[in-house]
Amino acid sequence: MRANQRALRTISEGPDLAVDYIASFLNRLTRDEAQQHYERYVGPYFTSDGRVDLDVAQQAIDTVATELGVTPVAAAEIYQSD
Repeated sequence: MRANQRALRTISEGPDLAVDYIASFLNRLTRDEAQQHYERYVGPYFTSDGRVDLDVAQQAIDTVATELGVTPVAAAEIYQSD
């Protein structure tokens, strides 16, 4: 749990480090491309407190389910709130 919290804090509060990690995972990208990837696909969707925007999550779940040809599940079932 603590590692996950540190990762979320890094993603939201340390974008330069997060971009470095993206660049290392997706090593085909240039640093500028990794920065763009972070700005478009990562940064806006992660918070340091771990809260999830269920509308955004549902869109992602639906998109992946459609791509895989399976029935989507409700985001609220995956991301249960306290």
